[in-house]
Amino acid sequence: MKKAILLCFMVLIVIAQLLVMHGNAYSVTANPSPIQFTQPDGTRLTIYLKGDEFIHWAETSDGFTIMSNSLGTYEYAKTDNYGRLVFSGIKANDPGKRTTSEVSFLNNTAKGYNGNAKPGYDSGKFLQYHNHIHPGEFQ
Repeated sequence: MKKAILLCFMVLIVIAQLLVMHGNAYSVTANPSPIQFTQPDGTRLTIYLKGDEFIHWAETSDGFTIMSNSLGTYEYAKTDNYGRLVFSGIKANDPGKRTTSEVSFLNNTAKGYNGNAKPGYDSGKFLQYHNHIHPGEFQ
C-alpha cells in the first residue's frame, strides 16, 4: 500500500513538472518582419516588434526603442533619472528622413532596449502591455 501511494505521489510530481515546463516551452516571439506604420501625420515609419507575449517593445529599423504616445505617434524612448522608459517628445522617423536635431538627440541615445529600464509613468505600461497597435493600423 505504501508503494502504491509513493508511486501515485511521484506520478503527480512528474505531471506537475511537465505542466510547468509546457508553459515556458511555448512562448511566442514577436514577428521579426519589418512593419510599415503610418504615423498620424501621414509619414511612414519602419518598425520592428521585439520580445514575446510577456514583455515586448518596438524599435526603429536601426535599433532605437520607440513608444506610441496617446495620439498614436511613435516617439523615441529615453530613460529618466530613475531608469524608467519615458517618452522623449521627439517623433520617430526612418534614418533617411531624420532632422539634424533628431540625429543630435539619437547620437546621445543608446540603441535597443536592454531589459534594465522599467516602464515609466508616461509610458503607459509600454513594455508589459503594448496595446497601442490595433488591427488596421499597419499598411
